Amino acid sequence: MEFRMLGPLAVIVDGLDVTPRRAQQRVVLAMLLVRRNAIVADDDLVEALWGDDPPESAATAVQGHISALRKALGPRRIETRAPGYSLRVSATEVDAERLESALAMARAIRAPAERAELLRGALGLWRGDPLAEFRDRTFARAAIEDMEELGAAATEERIQAELDLGHHAELIAELERRVRAQPLRERLRGQLMLALYRSGREADALNAYQDGRKVASEELGLDPGAPLQLLERQILARDPALDLRSSTPSLPEQARKHVTVVVAEFTTPSSDPEDAERLGPLLLRARALMESHGASVEPLFSSSLVGIFGARRAYEDDAERSVRAAFAIRDGVGDTSVRARIGIDSGRALVTIKAERVDVAGAVLTEASRLAAAAPFGAIVVSADVRRAASRVIEFEPRDDTSWLARVPRETRPTRHADDHEVPFVGRAEELSLLERARERAGGRVAQLVTIVGEPGAGKTRLVREFRDRRSDGATWREGRCLPYGSGITLWALGEIVKQEAGITESDDPDASLSKLSAALESIVDGDDRTWIGSSLASLVGARGSTEGDRDQLFAAAQRFIEGKAWRSPLVLVFEDLHWADPALLDFVERLTDRVSGVALLVICTARPELLESRPTWSGGRRNATIVTLPPLADDDTRKVIGALLTDARIPPELVRRAGGNPLFALELARIVDASGHERVPESIDAVIAARLDTLSPEVRAAATDAAVVGEVFWPGAVAAVGGIAEAEVV
Repeated sequence: MEFRMLGPLAVIVDGLDVTPRRAQQRVVLAMLLVRRNAIVADDDLVEALWGDDPPESAATAVQGHISALRKALGPRRIETRAPGYSLRVSATEVDAERLESALAMARAIRAPAERAELLRGALGLWRGDPLAEFRDRTFARAAIEDMEELGAAATEERIQAELDLGHHAELIAELERRVRAQPLRERLRGQLMLALYRSGREADALNAYQDGRKVASEELGLDPGAPLQLLERQILARDPALDLRSSTPSLPEQARKHVTVVVAEFTTPSSDPEDAERLGPLLLRARALMESHGASVEPLFSSSLVGIFGARRAYEDDAERSVRAAFAIRDGVGDTSVRARIGIDSGRALVTIKAERVDVAGAVLTEASRLAAAAPFGAIVVSADVRRAASRVIEFEPRDDTSWLARVPRETRPTRHADDHEVPFVGRAEELSLLERARERAGGRVAQLVTIVGEPGAGKTRLVREFRDRRSDGATWREGRCLPYGSGITLWALGEIVKQEAGITESDDPDASLSKLSAALESIVDGDDRTWIGSSLASLVGARGSTEGDRDQLFAAAQRFIEGKAWRSPLVLVFEDLHWADPALLDFVERLTDRVSGVALLVICTARPELLESRPTWSGGRRNATIVTLPPLADDDTRKVIGALLTDARIPPELVRRAGGNPLFALELARIVDASGHERVPESIDAVIAARLDTLSPEVRAAATDAAVVGEVFWPGAVAAVGGIAEAEVV
């Protein structure tokens, strides 16, 4: 089913137009669609149909219109929910939401060709003035304005992608037409100026600016905005920054990076050719397992593989993933005639990337090979650095002074750092207060979304834990973590939440999982809906198929599941590491609190700044949504954190400075301070910084590298000199 708002109101079912023809039914449908997934009161429908003078039969007439719409749309689409009705739709069924999602995705894509192609396709949804027949209706005005702005923003983003591709000459006619139609849209005018300038029409570009200046003065009594004024100055100066870049800077072929290296050796107990033949399939299987955990894999010898984590892109949990990959390889051998032993080390290495091949050289590869050669068959031996980085999620036991045996993954990820009971919670009183106010609003049955944004180690999870520990309101807490790698991770966080509520464990087989899910639904969902909700959620809990099927049905079921739970008692949902989430899950989480009503629901998300970079409009402009940003700690608070491990006399000012207000950095630096008070950069911090750098575009990463050469204090001219580029390109 498709609901069309980007033009005349229309509803399409299986290719057939089922849009109601009667004017009043169209009004009712439009109002329900504008307020989709929320309750529209009977009184609001009556007012929209008859204004201040409704007939005595108004309520009966509304019921008749709803009945007719149910016949056209299906009986479950429009729910009767006091004090009115709710139209239940998914994001992919509404053309406006599909365009909004495409725009958000496009803004996260760096390649202009992909960005332009995506937006050209999405703008095909635009069929004319949105809901034009309802423009004068009060209930539709804000929605129409939002859709018009959405269309304009998507068009400007598409034009920018075309400009980035060098299509400036072809765009001039279109831009001139659009600027005439919307003379006050400064981004459009700036794009026209840039297209004219790049086409050699400098005078025309400056005239376009003067035209815009005149319009702004006459219409608004203002000068053009700062970006447009800057563009005029750049054109006058013929700034090279305005020229089309011929190519994107490529990464150097070789670079020193922090990597984690896994060496897996396989052997057979005899020289029997049949035994040797078993190695081939096992090597392929081991390669696939390491790649599924994010490694670049290369053959080391005829019977060995090396997996390199952090070569193409670093993640701060590279050490954890390397050990989990090793467990998967060891357990996947499953053949007593082939034996495996594995060594893992992490550290700095020279990484060479050539097309599809990755090579690593340095002590880290030598040490991983030595650990593998010294390991008993069936064992995984890791260095002290790997053990230190992964000990929160993996159990180890000492093997000798320099190596450790990896035993088993911990059943649950610790909710607190091992030192949390000793480390003071400081510098976050204001953020804690914001969470408390959101909880109070949610307690009044107005669902709330709070997104906690901070750099790795800023204390996002600690803030959530402190907030939970200080609450005694009887709310149920359910938590899910988004994962950056692996198979079946798309909706992992949502699946964890449903499994927690149903009491499903990792050891449960599909039948047991389904049975527990059905039992949970008994107390959450009304009888008529249990069957379809249970069937839809089965894939989330691993009881049936994958989650790649009917996403709309699955999300609708998850919403009803959550809504039913929150209706009965206060509910707090925590989505950790939301920056890793699939776009579809992001859409679901962002809109969840708008689509439920009359329930005590608080949704807390933790994310890094990358979330807002890929979704600039995340939760923007909504009264029930809050973004809590964690700034660096003040120096005094940083000293208090370090003081949990060191006495005041042993806290050098340099250590506080290097921590940069990051609680994790402060703790890790304090741990490795030796008796002389000297410190080095711990592997955990090195991994976090490497992971953050690998999220940057090649241009920004190159600039950051050049800035590091200059020193802690740098300026555009110095960075440009190191990089051999124009200063304007740095700015």
